[in-house]
Amino acid sequence: MARRFDSETTFDEEQELLLERHERRVRLLTAFNRVIAFLIVVGIVAAAVAYILPELRRQREAQAQVEALRRQVEVRRIEVARQTRQVSWLQNNPEYLGIYARDKFDLMKEGETVFRLEPVRPDRVPGRPAPGAPE
Repeated sequence: MARRFDSETTFDEEQELLLERHERRVRLLTAFNRVIAFLIVVGIVAAAVAYILPELRRQREAQAQVEALRRQVEVRRIEVARQTRQVSWLQNNPEYLGIYARDKFDLMKEGETVFRLEPVRPDRVPGRPAPGAPE
């Protein structure tokens, strides 16, 4: 309840009214300061999140690339081991060398007949014409 100054108020009453106004202002400013402090904290947290999230995303992408490269390295290691083993067989095993030459270069021994069987492709079913072939 707000009271006003008038000609009948005493000095003590005026002081009391001034004190009440001052206390209201202090409460209002205290509440306002708390709201401002809360908004500042929220702003700082939002800025930190806005900075950290892209960094985390980049870190996850980099980790995924590292894993992909590790898988590629493992595949290459297996391929190198297979090729090293094959080179060793070609250098040390004449029988394997003959099989390899027949298979890759269509070579054959004198008096030998080679028959090649090709696997059936899924698009060419026996008994059906090939796609695009005249019927």
